Order: sequence, then structure tokens, then C-alpha cells
Amino acid sequence: MNRATVRRDLGHVDGAMEDFQKAISLGANRASPYSGRGQIYLRQRDYARAVTDFDHAVRIEPRASNYLLRAEAREASGDLDRALSDYQEAARLDPKNVSALTALGGVWRKKGDFDKAIAAYDRAVMADQNMPATYKMRAEAYAAKGERKRAMADISRALKFSWDANFLKTRGALRLDDGDITGALHDVDAMLKINPANASALALRGAAFARKKDYGRATADFDKAIKADGTDALAYGERGQMHLAKGDSKRALADFNRAIELGTISAAPYRARATMYKIKGDSAKAMSDLGQAIQRDPRPADLYFERAGLRKAKGETNQALANLDEGLKRQPDNASGLLARAQIKHDKGDVTGAIADYKSALARDRTMSEARKALARAIAEESQNKPRLAERVAKGEPAAKERDKPAREKADSTKTAPPPKDDKAKTTPPPKDDKKIAVAAKTDEKSAQRSAKPQETQKSKDNGKISRDARDRKTADRPDKKREAGRNDKKREKEARGRNEKQKAARVADKRKKFVQNEKPRYIRAGSEESRRINHDVRRRDTRFTDIWKERR
Repeated sequence: MNRATVRRDLGHVDGAMEDFQKAISLGANRASPYSGRGQIYLRQRDYARAVTDFDHAVRIEPRASNYLLRAEAREASGDLDRALSDYQEAARLDPKNVSALTALGGVWRKKGDFDKAIAAYDRAVMADQNMPATYKMRAEAYAAKGERKRAMADISRALKFSWDANFLKTRGALRLDDGDITGALHDVDAMLKINPANASALALRGAAFARKKDYGRATADFDKAIKADGTDALAYGERGQMHLAKGDSKRALADFNRAIELGTISAAPYRARATMYKIKGDSAKAMSDLGQAIQRDPRPADLYFERAGLRKAKGETNQALANLDEGLKRQPDNASGLLARAQIKHDKGDVTGAIADYKSALARDRTMSEARKALARAIAEESQNKPRLAERVAKGEPAAKERDKPAREKADSTKTAPPPKDDKAKTTPPPKDDKKIAVAAKTDEKSAQRSAKPQETQKSKDNGKISRDARDRKTADRPDKKREAGRNDKKREKEARGRNEKQKAARVADKRKKFVQNEKPRYIRAGSEESRRINHDVRRRDTRFTDIWKERR
């Protein structure tokens, strides 16, 4: 076993395989031969055989190291769920195993759950606070989640522990996304001092040249970087941006796909690919990529506006409205965003909110004829649909009460009055003589009269109730008649005023025609009867001896 391990570490794969195979054939119930041979298969990328050997090792010795090796083989083969289970078991058996915790965070990142990935990295930092690689991985997770300040803090902390080219590459990529080209080139120079042939430094420098539109030098750096390291996501993503700027969409899409497969932390490849999908008409893929771009960098407002437009086209108005709200929080003076939100509100029946957004859009851009026309329509709709509360209260509610009153009284009238007391029940013994018979007849007549009186009073009560019902119905209709009469009176007053004004204007015109002469002007003495007659409607003071009116045509 010792010789096999030494041969494996020195690269003598065939000799190491023979030794491991011989140890397994001896039948020793040990996990190390299976684990050693499985590691050789893992280096050769024969993941199926590696998993088989690690299964034997875990079954014989269920230690954290064997679970960790099997998880690595399963992750490399693409079986992320089982790899996640093995990493979790390894972390449970050894809670301070930083390798298991960081690998666990890496799997969560691949699955897109950045919160759980950050939680795993937090546990790794608590287990060992002097591991700069852990800070670097957590910085990448923060960047993918869009928390760029925390990402920059973590990568700066990692660089304090070690001035490493990979750490400089991460910080340079973050600076490049933030538009800090000078800072990104500063990190490139530091990386090239460490290693002049560093592929990541060439990719980062090419990206900086591409942002400056120096495509010749950018292309040369990208090609060198990809040739030296075919797994550099930054190089593929930035070269795709350059191809897109030059109009070569086919090559651009291929580079964006490769950058996303390699796990880029930048939002730019997702954003650019979303634009290409939108042009092709694949709105589902475009919205998915816009979501990933927003998740990685939630600051740009135009991403929310683009996704709102796609969702509105699909009929998802609530989601589109939420995206427009987020975009306008970041860019409140965007007139197109205000117009789009106003249109959605208008369609959903929120006329008041739509009018406010139309006015805001026109205040920022007065050339928007579409917003002006839509505002006019919304104002017209609001004036038509505005509730007339006073009329509703005046017509509906009192009339309803008055209509209900007769019905209630009629229901009360149906209740029968208590039956009159039956005086006949109190019978007297039969008389023995004629005088007694006459007296008994008189008493029967009196009792019959008394019994008839309650019936008469009941009928009179019913007649009173019926008359009250008719009177109530009249009073219920009375407000409508009063309102109608009031409207007619106002109409007549208005017509009378119009007639009076016309008559007054006609009288003034007649006076002017009567007293105006076509020859030379005529002078009238002040205070004379003629002057008072002419200026009676105009002049309201006493005449003076100096007043002379000159009447002209």
C-alpha cells in the first residue's frame, strides 16, 4: 500500500494500479486500497469506476474523507444531488472540515441557491478564519447574488492574506463590471508581474480593451487566454461582447453559452444573451436570462423595463407592473417607463393612477403625443364614470325607505285585532214570565251593539292605515317632483334673463340709430331735456353747466 501510494503521487500510474489491485486481491478488509485506486480513476476521469471503488471504501470505513472523495466523483459526473448528500454527511462527521464545507457551498452555487452557498461558506469561515480561498468563494457567491459591496469586502480580505493571481482576477472582474476600467487594468498589471503568461490576466486585459473599443488588441488577448486556459469564463463572456458589437451574433451566442456553462459571475453574458433571445422572439428564455442578470447585478433600471415589456406582451400585467415599479425606483425620470406603467394601470381600471403617470411622463417629455392622447381619454373616462354621490343619496336611499314603510305598515295591518268578548257566553237563566222575557231581549240587543262596536273601530283603523299608505307614497314621490319643478324654474329664469338682455341690447341699438345723423355732428346743450333723454341709460349724475355732449355716428 505504501509503495502504491508513492507511485501514485509520483505519477507512476501503472505501477500504482498494480499495487492497489494486488492489495485488493489479497482480501484484506481495508478501505485504503479501494480509496487509492478510486483516486487514480478520478484523475483519469473514469467517474463510474471511481464511484464504485469509493462505495467499497465507504462501506468498509464510513469516514468523512471517503464520503468527500465519493462526493467529488459524483459532482464531476454531474450527479449533484448525491454529491450534495455526501458532502453534507462528510460535514456532519467532521464539522470543522473546511474542504467539505466549501465543496458543499460550491454545489449549492451550481444549483443556483446562493443563500445556502453563503451559509456553507460562513460555516467554513467560522471553522477557520485564516483560509483566504474561503473568502474568495464567498465573494463570488455574493457577486452572483448581487451584493457587490460584500463581495468586494471579502475579496479584499482574501488579498490581505495572500497576493494571489486568482484573487486579483476576481477583484478585477468586479471592478470591470462596475465600470472601473483603470482599477481593472491595475489588477491586470499585478497579475502579469506574478506570471507574465497568466491566461486570466490576458482575458481581463482584453475585456478592458474591448470596453475602450480597441477590438484589435482585445481579440489578440482573448485568443491567447482561451488557448492557454479553455475554462476561463471571463474570456468567453468578454469575447462574446466584442463579437456582438461587431455584428457577429452567431459567434457571440456561442461564447455567451460557454461563459454561462463555466459559471461566470458577471451579469453581462446573461444580459446580452437575453437581448439576442428577444430579437429571435424567444421571450421565455429572454425573461429567464434577464432574471439571472438582475440576480447578479440588480442596479441597472433598464433590465426591469425590458422584463416588464416581455411580461406585458405575455399578459402578465401584475408582474410587469411590479417590474416597472422597481425600474422607476432606480430611474424615476424615465418617461417611457412612466408611460408603460400608466397604460397598464389604465387597462386595469386604475384611471386615477394612470392620469398621474401620464402627467408625470409628459412633464419629463412633452413631445410624447401618445401620452397626451391617452391622458385626454383617461380624463374623459374619469368624468363619465365619476360617482354622483349626492344624486344617489337624494334618489336612492330616501325613496327606498319610503317604499319600505308602506310595506311594513301593511304587514302590521294584516295582524288581526283581538276577537271581541263574547257576551253571549254569559247566558242568563230562562225567564219564567213575559216581563222577564222582554227584559232579556233588551239585554241581548245591548250586548249585540257592544259586540259590533269593536268591529267598526277595527274597520276605521284599517281605512286610516290605507289612507296613510297612499299619503306616504305621495311623499315618497314628492322629492322627485320638487327637484323637477326646481329644474324647470331655473330653466325659465335663464330663458327670461336671456330675453331681457336681448331686449335691452335692441333698445340701445334703436336709440343709437334714432339720434345718429349722417351729416355734420350736432351739439347738444348740457342739462337740456334731449341730453337727459339720450344719456339716461348711461349717465347717473347731475348735469353741470360745462358738460357738452358731442354725438357722433
